[in-house]
Amino acid sequence: MLRQLQLVPVVALAFCICAKPVCAQMSGIDTSAIDKTVRAQDDFYRHVNGRWLDRDDSASSDSKSRDAQLRVYEEMRAVLESPVPVTGSRNLDRRKLSDLYHSFMDERTIESAGISPLRNELQRIAQVRSTVDVARMLAHLARSGVSAPVAISVHPDDRESTKYMADLEQSGLNLPGRDYYLSHEPRFSEIRAAYVAHVARVLSLADDSSAAADASTILAFETTLAAAQWTNVENRDPVKTYNRIELAALEQFAPGLHWNRFVAELGLIGRTPYVNISEPTYFRALGKLVQVTPVSVWRAYFRWSVINYYSPFLSTPFAQEQAAFSRLLSGAASSRPRWLRAVGYVDDRMDDALGRVYVDQYFSAETRARADTLIQNLVGAFSRRIQALDWMSADTKREAQAKLAMLTIKLGQPGRATDYAALRTSPTELVGNTIRARSFKYDRDIERLGKTIDKDEWSMSALAVNGSYSAVRNEIILPAALIQPPYFQPKADDAVNYGGLGWFIAHELSHAFDNRGNQYDSRGNLRDWWTPNDHAQFARRSAALVAQYSQYEPVPGMHINGELTVGENIADNLGLAIAFDAYHRSLGGRTSPVLDGFTGDQRFYMSFAAIWAGRDTDANLVRMIKTDTHSPGPFRVLGSVVNQDPFYAAFDIHEGDRMYVPPSKRVKIW
Repeated sequence: MLRQLQLVPVVALAFCICAKPVCAQMSGIDTSAIDKTVRAQDDFYRHVNGRWLDRDDSASSDSKSRDAQLRVYEEMRAVLESPVPVTGSRNLDRRKLSDLYHSFMDERTIESAGISPLRNELQRIAQVRSTVDVARMLAHLARSGVSAPVAISVHPDDRESTKYMADLEQSGLNLPGRDYYLSHEPRFSEIRAAYVAHVARVLSLADDSSAAADASTILAFETTLAAAQWTNVENRDPVKTYNRIELAALEQFAPGLHWNRFVAELGLIGRTPYVNISEPTYFRALGKLVQVTPVSVWRAYFRWSVINYYSPFLSTPFAQEQAAFSRLLSGAASSRPRWLRAVGYVDDRMDDALGRVYVDQYFSAETRARADTLIQNLVGAFSRRIQALDWMSADTKREAQAKLAMLTIKLGQPGRATDYAALRTSPTELVGNTIRARSFKYDRDIERLGKTIDKDEWSMSALAVNGSYSAVRNEIILPAALIQPPYFQPKADDAVNYGGLGWFIAHELSHAFDNRGNQYDSRGNLRDWWTPNDHAQFARRSAALVAQYSQYEPVPGMHINGELTVGENIADNLGLAIAFDAYHRSLGGRTSPVLDGFTGDQRFYMSFAAIWAGRDTDANLVRMIKTDTHSPGPFRVLGSVVNQDPFYAAFDIHEGDRMYVPPSKRVKIW
């Protein structure tokens, strides 16, 4: 639901909604998870979560947030497996949801079909004979969502945020990131060897007579792509990735891609006069690759990309091979059960329709009201923090306050339902449903070009236990499924809800002012609204945070990339400070009770630590370090709390304790 937040005075808004104060006296702290053998002053994350982390429970998930997502999907499983009512307009969507789910669960039909559902796609690839055909296939795969060297998205123009634009971006790597191809570390060399063997096995299943040779060729080709691609750090710079080019100028800008055929196949002709090219040097290199790479190599790569993309939807040999390699990359011991993958599949293709079912049944008006209270307190706390900054000029403060005042928060679900009338579904055609659902989404995206921005549009499912901030829209999305444990506990005292959900909301608020978000103004336009001195002050503080996180070593010999994660680390630290301020404001001068032996301040920080309880494999930590803008969970906790002065008072931390950082070394930005 769309809400425009106005900065009004926030008075003592108690979080309890009933008349008797006793109603919110549950501490909300899972005391069974606490490891009392580890002092909070020495390892706060382990102290709060240690016994949970050590549980040998095969039925448990590997993190509390995934437990929450599992609960949501279990609830939706019951809906999807129940009979569809016959009458009612909304039940037309229910029928389509059921079709998608049952097509995924119909293993007998899937087994009998083998690879035959891909016959048309593979025949199209077999007909690639020239560089023009290569360009057309690049566009076709981009439209289809298949991993190919070019990806396309439609979003608000970063410099004219009231209009949509098409954005062409680098893509096409089937390993998690470019370091998996380019690094000489033994762990990555081993993964590359396993990848070649995996590709060969999949191609053999598809009756490729030269599977082994093609697999080696494909790795070499993807390695060439990886070498030309921009790093994740480079791609976080919105100025460098903004390169608006007229369609007529594309061939001169990046020769070799047969741009006329390419953009025609994408359906852009007549819809937009320009596109954005996110990584110009990559596209120039790709144009040369189209011209010099043998067409036979392109065919092998295209064939692999298509089969790889659709393998989870094919018969057991393909699906099991794909799942086995995914487990190798993640270090997971087992794959998710089929029903769970089926619910995720439906959510990916008809998220709005399935989300509305969830909201109707599980997102109460009371829960919404309590989340709104948190939001108002958090925005007020952020406004006061901006005004109190001693390093920011008055002019920049005015711009920052204007941006906060204009920021929109969408809570629960979209205000307007998506019309799925044009989407055809079948209970027995899994690959067909996949192709049609992608085509439906692509056509809907392309039709937005040339139109004004739809302010009711959402970029996230209401079923996601997550949230997001969009700089170009200057808006936050908080899905309904987020408002549940471990982030929100209806019967708990205020402290844990501000440490959990309050921190999460404040984290997303903070993205408006991190080192990427702060380059956009109140209307979402990429515009510099800072004075030179303010830039210098912010850069100095951000550099200190980069240095802090770069020291952390989640896997022996591999440190967090402080430059890649700095935006999220800023939001983690600032969000925690804002949520703490808002929690104290909500007390209205009252003293928080001691519950389960913990003060309110202690429960606040313990709640924050508890939401990041999770077990991870070294393989998955490596993937995160190389590709993710977030730090691994334990370091999101440890890296944030040591910069919060009230944390030291709450847990009586002093010099000599392992968690102690001298006041002069604590990083404070906002």
